[in-house]
Amino acid sequence: MVSQEIDAHIHYRHRPDEVSGLNAAIIPMAEYIAAVASPSDKARLKQILNCKYFRAYTAKSTVKMLLAACKYAKYHLGDYFPLMRAGILDHALALEEAALDYQTLFEQLKRDAVPTN
Repeated sequence: MVSQEIDAHIHYRHRPDEVSGLNAAIIPMAEYIAAVASPSDKARLKQILNCKYFRAYTAKSTVKMLLAACKYAKYHLGDYFPLMRAGILDHALALEEAALDYQTLFEQLKRDAVPTN
């Protein structure tokens, strides 16, 4: 019996409707994303949101960075006026939910796209 192993790099690409919810949640949290994201994190995020080709680790690291931005926003609520805190918290929770939804969607799309035999 001859077994063969294929080494491949799989690149993914989203349709605009798949990332529209994530994009809408990111807009009000741009300040906090900028505070925690490195330039390469920002480039990866832009790659996903602009429906360019990316690899699976890009999606994982992007979700991790977005969750870090949510955590950062919640931690720094004391830096803002009390009237602003509720809005910031709402946006942080919306981004957290959108990031987790995106993670679930990507895992499902990845399972559907990669054949297993």
